[in-house]
Order: sequence, then C-alpha cells, then structure tokens
Amino acid sequence: MTRHLAVPALLCVGLLVATAGCGSGGARSRAASEGCEPSTTTLGATAEATPSTETDVDAELLSLARGAVVRVETSSGKFELGTAFRTVGGALVTARHVPESNSVRLSTSVGTDLTATVSAVSPENDLASMTGPAGDGLTLASSDPPPATPVWVAGYPFGSPLRLVRGSVLDYTAGGPFGESGRLMRSDVPLKTGNSGSPVLDSSGEVVGLAFGIESDNSDSLIVPISSVRHFLGVSCH
Repeated sequence: MTRHLAVPALLCVGLLVATAGCGSGGARSRAASEGCEPSTTTLGATAEATPSTETDVDAELLSLARGAVVRVETSSGKFELGTAFRTVGGALVTARHVPESNSVRLSTSVGTDLTATVSAVSPENDLASMTGPAGDGLTLASSDPPPATPVWVAGYPFGSPLRLVRGSVLDYTAGGPFGESGRLMRSDVPLKTGNSGSPVLDSSGEVVGLAFGIESDNSDSLIVPISSVRHFLGVSCH
C-alpha cells in the first residue's frame, strides 16, 4: 500500500492512505506523525559555530532549493497540499495527486504568493507539470542514482518553512503494485505530510527523483526516479 503525503482540504494534519491500484475514493485518513522528528535543516536555522562537511552540503543544497522549491496550497491558502519545484527548463513539477484543480496557488520560501496552471498529468506515474512565473530552477540528473547514494528531500512538511531532510537510496522496486509504471526508488528519507512533489537531490544539487508517498508496510519512502521524470517532461539526456 502507498500513503500519499498531501494534506486534504479538511484534514490539515492527516495523511491519505491509498491501497495500490485504487483511486482517491478508496483513501482514508491517518494520523500524520509517529515518533521523533528527523534531523533537518530549515530556512532561518542558526548555523553551528564549526559547521561539519555535512552541514556545509546541507546549506549549499538549501540555498539552491530556496529559489526553486515552492509550497502548493489550496485555493483559499488555508491548508498546504504539498510541494513543487521548478526545473532549469522552466517547468514546475509536482506529484499528480497534489493539485486540487487546474489553477494552483503556490507560495515561495519567502512567502510570495504565485499562481500556476496544470499543463500536463502523467498517465503512468504520480507526476504533473504546471506553467507559472519564471524563476530559479534545479538541474535534472542524467541517470538514476545507485543504492547507498546519499540524498536530500527539500519541501514543506506540515506546512513548515522550507526544510531539507537527509537519507539514502535503499533500492529500486517494481512500480506496478503501487499503480506506477516502471520502477520506483525506495529511500530511508523520513517523509512527512506535505512532502508530496518534493525534489530529491543528490550532493551536487541535481534532482534524482520526486517524492510522492510512503510504503505502508515498512514506511520506506517512495520516489519517482529521475528517469521517469525526464520521460514525462520529454527531456532527453545529453
């Protein structure tokens, strides 16, 4: 089963729980958070007096994400639905289940409100693209990262300020049981409500996937790999 990480309009702290192969009509709410919060880097956080190499990487990635990763909100702006990011090609990308309509309200890391329009949805994977205001973009990696690769997810869990969470690639699994085409990346990055549509970054700041859910059996994070994102956007590797 897959737990989507968007916040439904009337469940501001709930997760959607969807059985593989079923639509949103089969979803049910579930408590949002279990256990302790993961180690994270957040906009506005105070830096350590002697930052480690890992902290330096976090700061660099957060700086890249700051201009390209946006919060997706309901039309009223009262609840956050998820996260989206802009590519260097100008596309705004999110998870297909995140937008509640064709007209999407966005908010930047500094609180600027924007409006975008859904331009395409994937029939194969939990992906959607939008057209909206221009701005900084993230580079798409040329290939899927191998297992054990460190990764970072940039997004707005629980409607928080932009937050960066670390983890690694565990393995790849068939997407069919989850209603997805091709293969999916599994990761130990601790995703939370609002992370749907978040870019998954490698240490160089390139996008290696898009977060969209959690495997209910073991809470592994489920990620659409960059090969599928590229296929959806029609972006070839050079």
